Amino acid sequence: MKAKPWFSFFPFQIFSQTPTAIKFLPPTVSTLSSIKDMDLSDRDLSDTDIPYDLSQLSSLRYLHLNGNNFVSLPSSLSQLCGLQHLWLNDCKFLQSIMEFPPNLRTLDASNCPLLEGLPNLSNLKHLECLDLSNCSSLVVIQGLQNTNTIKEIYLEGCTNLNTTFEESLFQGYSEQAVNCSIFLSRRGIPGWFNHQRVGSFISFDVPSGIEPDYLEMTYWVDYVNEGKHDVTLQVIIKNKTNDTEWTYEANFFRTFEVNSWVSNGPQPYPIRCGDKIEVYAGGDEDLKVEKCGIHLAYKQHSQSMMETESKILVDFIPQKRGHVAVQTSNKSSNENKLSKRLKLE
Repeated sequence: MKAKPWFSFFPFQIFSQTPTAIKFLPPTVSTLSSIKDMDLSDRDLSDTDIPYDLSQLSSLRYLHLNGNNFVSLPSSLSQLCGLQHLWLNDCKFLQSIMEFPPNLRTLDASNCPLLEGLPNLSNLKHLECLDLSNCSSLVVIQGLQNTNTIKEIYLEGCTNLNTTFEESLFQGYSEQAVNCSIFLSRRGIPGWFNHQRVGSFISFDVPSGIEPDYLEMTYWVDYVNEGKHDVTLQVIIKNKTNDTEWTYEANFFRTFEVNSWVSNGPQPYPIRCGDKIEVYAGGDEDLKVEKCGIHLAYKQHSQSMMETESKILVDFIPQKRGHVAVQTSNKSSNENKLSKRLKLE
């Protein structure tokens, strides 16, 4: 039996509250080819309500399906080749997703406690933000280690993730991703983090006898937000030898929970052997840092590639979390002050 077109289920539904959006569903789906933002959240939709002709929504960029009664989302979602932002959060019965649209930049499937199956994420070549927080049935997330474009990963409350998967995720991103942040429920800092300390401050000397082209640094911060509002968590890295300072921060909202933030921040750091380094983690007064750790990795790299990487600027997309910012400065020379800022409006 041929599936009914989806507009038969929503003859008078409102798509969006924005002034320029379509407010009533037209009589045929072909007239929707130019729509960019569609809100079908909290409408008691089930699997059988998924349309068979999604490909006609060629201009769709934003799709809200959150708060519905889906159990399994079919592969027809992959027909939305122009879709960039997809919300599936708070689908309490959702167990599996067959396939994602290929050009997603944002995927929010948070608060789906029964979600067990996801397609391989390595096929998402443009993914920048992934929120799977409180998906407590997830054990592994295939392909996540290979999504080099991703900048923010939210895994708080994913209590059943395989330990081996977590280790490979942390190590993979410490080696290949740049400016990537992972938020997760608190767990012990892995032993391969070279420096660990209770509190918010770490200092160390870069070992002598090593002459790398540059140094990569991954930091781990255990924190709790004791307030009821957004907070900013900030890492300040100071090279006391050459009077250079980097600041990296993330803005987010989590209250009365001890969570962890893992990030490798801006790379590479022009740090040499013998340099004296201080790292401070802190933020707003409602944010308390309980423990922090630093992992150092030394890389050999050609000068031409370093110059190319130093010019990379990443454009972030609209995102509910707030913003991530990076600032680099050399206090000894105002003329050479450098600044990189990454924002999520």
